Amino acid sequence: MASRSLPRLLRPFRVLGIESSADDSAAAIVSSDRTILANIVEKQHHIHASSGGIHPIKAQDSHAVGVPVAIGRALNEAKMGMDDIDAIADIPSGPGMFGCLSVGVHAARAIAVANNKPLVGVHHMQAHALTPLLTETEPPQFPLLNLLVSGGHTMLVLTTETKPYDYKYEILANTMDDSIGDAFDKTAKLLQIPWLDDQGPGPSLEAYAQPDPTNRVYDKIPPLRLPVPKELAFSYAGLKTKVVKETAKLFPNLQKPIPQEIARAMARRFQEAAVQHAIDKVNMALDQLEGKGEHGRSDPVIVRSVVASGGVACNAYLRTRLQQTLAERSPGTGLPLYFPPVALCTDNAAMIAWAGVLRLQARDGRGDELDEPIMKKWPIGSVF
Repeated sequence: MASRSLPRLLRPFRVLGIESSADDSAAAIVSSDRTILANIVEKQHHIHASSGGIHPIKAQDSHAVGVPVAIGRALNEAKMGMDDIDAIADIPSGPGMFGCLSVGVHAARAIAVANNKPLVGVHHMQAHALTPLLTETEPPQFPLLNLLVSGGHTMLVLTTETKPYDYKYEILANTMDDSIGDAFDKTAKLLQIPWLDDQGPGPSLEAYAQPDPTNRVYDKIPPLRLPVPKELAFSYAGLKTKVVKETAKLFPNLQKPIPQEIARAMARRFQEAAVQHAIDKVNMALDQLEGKGEHGRSDPVIVRSVVASGGVACNAYLRTRLQQTLAERSPGTGLPLYFPPVALCTDNAAMIAWAGVLRLQARDGRGDELDEPIMKKWPIGSVF
């Protein structure tokens, strides 16, 4: 059964986006004229802090309450009713946690049917990748290189515009095991780093990793060796193992509380290695795209912008190092680098609504089928 289509796209239209792929319930309303009319996120960090990571069942149960609350708050913030909404956007096929996804998807379908609105499905990572088209005064130019860094993904994607509002995604590098966000989270747990208020383990580790000239342990820890140096691929599982080994050299009994000086020094070494690994792959991808080296393309691609997005793109150290790297590659002018605002790097519904706007524009207002299957995995390279 297909949802209806927008009758015309001449005026700015408004899309209600719903996001529930992991641990935050979110709803937002975005207009096709690039205006965020409302953006609500119901956090769950207080629920998951005790387990050191997302508890799938608790997250799903929390979404059952959080999604309706977020939708109501978004409509109130925008001072709108459903008659003012033109379409609904959700994530029908992930990627994300199946149970969590299903809460948002079922809510979106019910709203679309009850209010006779078009429903469009978007890809979670596609939404992250295209956020700067919403937020930047001068949006990035295509073709662009996306560094997608989150709790579930670490990949480099070449994004090209095949026609207005229609995009093609080519995966250049993916993770061979863990994502960078997952590595941050698990390393924070290994180092017994307490969560900051309203923050998850990744931002808490970043806070612990701040340089401290009084910390005498840092210089005793050698830089962590980076994995797969000659491959255009990511690998973060080994870094966690190195953290355990190096920490155990300084404090053998990891079952006891780790001294804060050791945890802070180790967090800094881990963050340096994790970010440098990502930087190396960005450089490698740009070289290959430009036709450099033995693996360079025979049909070179001139990348016009670099976009870093996803939850880990909030990390200030990553932002600084990536800016430095691109400035060194292109002295003087520099390759344009874009980050979404921090509030739109972590999971949010504004990016879902905006991706829905773009899909509707590319499809002349046509909605999707209402019975699209819910899948927790959906390769971005197959996005239609």
